[in-house]
Amino acid sequence: MKHYFIIGSIFIVLAIGSLFLFTKRTAEIETIHYSMNEIDEALKALEFDIKLPTYLPREMTMKEATISLVDKKQIMIGFRYSNLDNTYSYEFSATKSNESLKDIASNNQYWRWTETEVNENKALIGINEKTMDLNIVFRKDKILYRFYTKKIEESTLLKIAASLE
Repeated sequence: MKHYFIIGSIFIVLAIGSLFLFTKRTAEIETIHYSMNEIDEALKALEFDIKLPTYLPREMTMKEATISLVDKKQIMIGFRYSNLDNTYSYEFSATKSNESLKDIASNNQYWRWTETEVNENKALIGINEKTMDLNIVFRKDKILYRFYTKKIEESTLLKIAASLE
């Protein structure tokens, strides 16, 4: 009898666990990659309007793009730029997000943030205290823009960010 009780208990636990597992919804995340030759295709596929930087230092070119989707809905496009020998590079992304600059600063504990402006838009400049990476974040026309680099100086990254058109 004790044997049936254990088997019955295991069955009930599995049944309840399965019910919970199959009714709890998870987000479907997908990333679409575009090569350097497919950047125009990525921009045409994008379902929201963004600005692109017009200033590119040190012979930099756009190398690749990715569009991120959550539940088949586009939320972000990211680009990687670098010079010919890949000694200097930066990443640029545009996100449909309501996240405030204050929330961004509070969610990134290893970053030291200071407030600034990029073309009259409130912005944050972050320096990672461990790696000395640089991050500039601001919102323009309901899109959250981020510029991230390990090698480019702050003044140059600000100039790139200010060149969005």
